[in-house]
Amino acid sequence: MMVQLPMTTLELASVNVEAWEALPQVYRDDDCLEFYQFFDVFFCMPKPEELPILGQWECFYSTDEKVWKDTKSWRPIHDD
Repeated sequence: MMVQLPMTTLELASVNVEAWEALPQVYRDDDCLEFYQFFDVFFCMPKPEELPILGQWECFYSTDEKVWKDTKSWRPIHDD
């Protein structure tokens, strides 16, 4: 099995513009997250060096709803 390297925010923008545009503005402006794809689903989490600031969490992109959702609560994340 091949290990997938995480994508940067800029790489996500070139691979899936819709998922990138659905990110809250603060995450589009700062390359603090890493993204990976498992089958057709995109996931993101803070980069290891960002964990002290952002904490440990993970989201996935819902193609049906066109929003990023927390993997534990399934609540959408958005600009606040």
